[in-house]
Amino acid sequence: MSYAPKTLLNKQLPSYVGFLVLFFALCVTILLSGNTVSFITKATVGSEPKNIQISNISDSSFTISFTTDTSVVGTISYGLDPSTPNIALDDRDQEASGSADHQVHFITVKNLNPSTKYYYVIDSGSQKAENNGSPFEVTTAAPLLNTPADQPTLSGTVSLNDGSIPTEGIIYVSTDGSAQLATFINTDGTYQIPLNQLRNSTQSDTAALTPDTVLQVQAVTSSEQSTAKVLVSAASKVPKIVLSQNYDFTLGPTQQSSQSAQISPGQAFPVLATPAPVSSPEISSPTEAQAFKDQQPLFEGRALPNTEVDITIRSTQEILVKLNSDNSGSWQYRPATALAPGKHTITIQSINAAGILQTMSRSFTVYASGSKFVEPSISPSPSPKVSPTAVPTPTISPTETPAPTPTAKPTINTTPAPTHGPVPNTGSSAIMNGFFAAATAVGIGALLIFLSIV
Repeated sequence: MSYAPKTLLNKQLPSYVGFLVLFFALCVTILLSGNTVSFITKATVGSEPKNIQISNISDSSFTISFTTDTSVVGTISYGLDPSTPNIALDDRDQEASGSADHQVHFITVKNLNPSTKYYYVIDSGSQKAENNGSPFEVTTAAPLLNTPADQPTLSGTVSLNDGSIPTEGIIYVSTDGSAQLATFINTDGTYQIPLNQLRNSTQSDTAALTPDTVLQVQAVTSSEQSTAKVLVSAASKVPKIVLSQNYDFTLGPTQQSSQSAQISPGQAFPVLATPAPVSSPEISSPTEAQAFKDQQPLFEGRALPNTEVDITIRSTQEILVKLNSDNSGSWQYRPATALAPGKHTITIQSINAAGILQTMSRSFTVYASGSKFVEPSISPSPSPKVSPTAVPTPTISPTETPAPTPTAKPTINTTPAPTHGPVPNTGSSAIMNGFFAAATAVGIGALLIFLSIV
């Protein structure tokens, strides 16, 4: 019997192989993990839909609008069943040319049946917004029996502080007792919204407007917004709105709207001064135990500028919403559906100037439509801000494969399921896979080294 001589090379070869296997596995793991994290970051950052609002609900259409921090493709998946098989593009895009990237998204779903429930999901870049894993629902209105011809068209212009025209922007208009209409800001800064299309809050009839009815107007871009109050009698010639400034055009040139209003040189109407920044989140409406006759009351308050505000409304069906304050720190939210009559609580969470998460709650009461206040003294005063009908914005579910068509969709939650937890880490699966691969490689390398020693 012959034995191969135990040279140094024969004895150490398994060790060398083990080290090589270990080194190679670690390099591959680091490379793949780095690529995965980089890919996810590029796919998800900036595509989260914000300031989501529903407007222009008619017997044959409805409009969903929202903004994103970066330019991405925005579409709506919709249908008569939860599979939402149809796709609606942004109003500026055509099927022939495909979808384009935008920061301000305005998508009208058309050719619908009257008084019919539709399901829809919002697609924003690589993310989707849906109702706790299920599509949202909206019911189209019944046809109007008659459309008043004597109502004016809301018309005016919008500009930025430097006098230039915003590249993308939306105008919203509503009253305290109406639904909401919206339109694009044109390339020359003008806008037009026929007020005879404004419906009441239940969508059952046209809104009751008089010359003294106050219209609440909001101009929105991806980074700025302004609010204005306008009388119906003056709607056809609204003075220019400069973004980031708030106005009250219901007042005469010499009137003062409040302690915060002032007449600026060259201005015919008071400009509401931008409020001083706050150091911690606040709720300005409702006040404690306030009562609302409107079953879709406007909630508003302050926070740090451009900061996330988490809102929880404890009602028959708990509503969870994530919004962002504007450049001045103001935030506002109006439920998309009517709250049940009775007592409710609103809770907000946002960081303070020290970076600490703070919580604030207020109780309020909602009266049934048509009922009278038990205590007239607590009847809410008119809000100085516009009443956007925001679709709750929420927990976003990013996917790892961005695509121009909605393959993965943002998540807005209005059901009792919690929606405000940390945004899920979409790279966790890839990182865990890399970890197990590295652990396996280490095990194999260690085994070979052990055998070589033995």
